Amino acid sequence: MALRRIILILVRSLSPEDDDDDNDYEEQEEKATHKKDDSTTLLHQTIHLPTSKLAPALWIVGEWLCSSDDKSSSSSSSKTSSIRMHHTTTEEKNAIRSELLRLLAKFFSEMESHIKCHCVHFVSKVLLSQSMTMASTMTTSQDAIRDKSLCEYILALGRADIQQDVRDRSRFESLVIHMSIGLQYDV
Repeated sequence: MALRRIILILVRSLSPEDDDDDNDYEEQEEKATHKKDDSTTLLHQTIHLPTSKLAPALWIVGEWLCSSDDKSSSSSSSKTSSIRMHHTTTEEKNAIRSELLRLLAKFFSEMESHIKCHCVHFVSKVLLSQSMTMASTMTTSQDAIRDKSLCEYILALGRADIQQDVRDRSRFESLVIHMSIGLQYDV
């Protein structure tokens, strides 16, 4: 339940903010305070993570998205090393991963440098986990191809970033991934 909330807040924090909607919420909040009805204000509040909390939330969601769904392993290290959310199908995980990658690619240039570094690390984690999944199943879906191209696009954005830390992290992780699994769509 908590992981679902983290995912929702993370997606909302990465999504664009509309100025018109913010004014509507402020007006509704003023009306609600005059009525002294707390339930109305809670319904119309939008929760955004502060930038210092975006990176840990992205890390937690990345650990969950890239964990293997193999329930047959009985070693205690595999049970404690991955984050599990019950009643989530592989298709739902793929949809969440695709949406997060789309948002990260769209707003990468507007993010702060420390969040960009975590985005690059998240993308590397997704690329490695998908390559292991594709190698074990010997199948490639259109979603996996799209996710891989988005991951490589974000790495390319990071390699061309203005901030030196982001450039160095992106170049390092790109080289490591290129040496281990290869980058197919790299420009």
